[in-house]
Amino acid sequence: LGPLAGTMLLVLVLPPLAAALEVLGWAGIVAGVIQRARLSVRTEVLAAYGLWTVVSATLTLDVAAVVAVPVGLRLAARRGREAAASQVFGAILGANVGSLLFPFSNLTNLVLVAATGTTFAAYVGAAWWPQVLAIAGTALLLAVRARATVQDEPLKDFPEDARAALDRSDAPRWTLLGGLAAAAGAVAAIIVGLAGGDVAVVFAVTAAVVVTSAVASGRPGVGASDVLRSIPPVAVAVVLFAAVAVGPASGLASLFPSPQASLSPIMALPLIALIGGALAATVNNLPAAAFGAIWLHGASPDAVVAYLIGTNLLAIATPHGSVATMLVRRLASRGGFETSALEHLTTAWLPTLAAGGPAILALLIVH
Repeated sequence: LGPLAGTMLLVLVLPPLAAALEVLGWAGIVAGVIQRARLSVRTEVLAAYGLWTVVSATLTLDVAAVVAVPVGLRLAARRGREAAASQVFGAILGANVGSLLFPFSNLTNLVLVAATGTTFAAYVGAAWWPQVLAIAGTALLLAVRARATVQDEPLKDFPEDARAALDRSDAPRWTLLGGLAAAAGAVAAIIVGLAGGDVAVVFAVTAAVVVTSAVASGRPGVGASDVLRSIPPVAVAVVLFAAVAVGPASGLASLFPSPQASLSPIMALPLIALIGGALAATVNNLPAAAFGAIWLHGASPDAVVAYLIGTNLLAIATPHGSVATMLVRRLASRGGFETSALEHLTTAWLPTLAAGGPAILALLIVH
């Protein structure tokens, strides 16, 4: 696996961490807190979206995707399918859009940062304003899209067993321990990253504590088989594909000289973002990151962030562009809400522009 060894470790430990948080009842606790605030549908969607961007940035986008779906469906269960559509839409956007801030927020970030030798601090410095404007652009879009009034049609096919699991409003010691461990792990990952350490090891330890807390709580759903099932085979396959593709990508990259060498930043950075986005939307963002790791070797932090704007934000345009998007769609389908690939393609282009456009603009202004 080479430089993708840490990426594979995160693929193996983060889904069990997210599943354990759900088993511990955090989805129900979060949903209950939001429900007790008695917000309008629009404000509820925006509150959930803001939370998912924070979780994505600090605990990676895959954790945000796994936790966001049950919370969103719980919030929408008595409001109707329009509210459910907005919540699922917000989960996809929150998980993907919030994943630009730190190198560990997205597996694609890790691949590019490791391959180009970009330091943690230099990356965050370049990604900060693009991240802020991407969140603001998509939040504005969600505010316009979400309905302000409660819908009359209930989401009747929301599974009763899932509803019962989310109705846990208690917070016993194991639930609190798991939540505190996840929060502490996120803070530790930022500190370790700034110090030049391996964040994959930090999250492996964090996942071990959270999963152990879930097992100790005695709640079902955290056996060995459950842990293995929580690891998405698609993500594992994509990382393996990315590792295998490094060789062919090297030869392909030689056909595409870096735009930074021949173009001004105002032309080079958007072009880099568009190339990364086109590859991610066509195949997936991790194979696109494998190509970028070769193509952008030795590139500036701005060029790395520009490429990741493409692989992380422009990849929202297709249902297979991001592993997080695939996770949200799969979990929403299991929870009783399903959308077709065609519906995603016809509705996702606008949020793609709302996220990617301001992010590229911010990168150009700061540069």
